[in-house]
Amino acid sequence: MTVEATNVLDSTESAALTVNERAAAVINAGKIDLNCKLGVFTVIGTSEPQVVRLFPETCLCSAQSACYHVTAACMSVGLADEPQSRRINLMHLPRQQRK
Repeated sequence: MTVEATNVLDSTESAALTVNERAAAVINAGKIDLNCKLGVFTVIGTSEPQVVRLFPETCLCSAQSACYHVTAACMSVGLADEPQSRRINLMHLPRQQRK
């Protein structure tokens, strides 16, 4: 655990960080724990620990939109939201464009 990683969440600039940056800081600081028996993550956030369940995605924090607790839990198990390229179905293309 580095000093920089622990200071990221404690600084006054934490409000300016994006959801992904805050989630990465939680993971790097080691402030996330998985309870396999209950199937939940415990994420130690800025104010208090939050219990996060991935399926269905639930967190009891007061975030209005995206919650970095859920994002951190997803990132820690490799379920990060990465844009995927769309596969084109060649059967739906007109014949002129297939040649």
